[in-house]
Amino acid sequence: MKADISTFKVLNAIFAKDVNYVFYIEGIAHDIDAPTFIPLDVGKIERTDSLYIDESRRWSYKGYGRDQDHVYFHDMMSGKPRVVKGADKDSFEVLDFNYARDKEHVYYYGIKVKEANNANFEMLNAFFSKDDNHVFYGGRVVPKVDPENFELIGDFDNKWSFWGKDKNYLVYQSELVARLIPL
Repeated sequence: MKADISTFKVLNAIFAKDVNYVFYIEGIAHDIDAPTFIPLDVGKIERTDSLYIDESRRWSYKGYGRDQDHVYFHDMMSGKPRVVKGADKDSFEVLDFNYARDKEHVYYYGIKVKEANNANFEMLNAFFSKDDNHVFYGGRVVPKVDPENFELIGDFDNKWSFWGKDKNYLVYQSELVARLIPL
């Protein structure tokens, strides 16, 4: 009821704004500066289980935005947009699958991945990523796995694979499943 219809515009799948307010699915985001707010992505990503569900439920609605002071992350299913703590708004860039980075850090779902090196961070698929020191499943370090020779294994062109391996371990999600023995 507070929207100024003459200046109201939809910004992406989760955010809209008018001259006074930023809106999200639950209402008004009072802490966000409307005149300077911009979305940083389309506000939706393909669900990781989308191969198994019908088209109407294919998307998950979440994403990043920023105003003059802060970067925000919003997941439509979990409350109001929240500030991404420690993010540098000027160097912040959205990657894929809810990852992002700025000049110093990597973020997953708007939370800093403390162990990640943003300088050589790389997405491998919807679940796995790596830098020079670690392999990650989501925002978690997969223990003992060597990123230099880590590879995805599975089907669906590996985009959705939960499986990976290095020279020593077979990995399912973030867990070591087996120690590999050379033949």
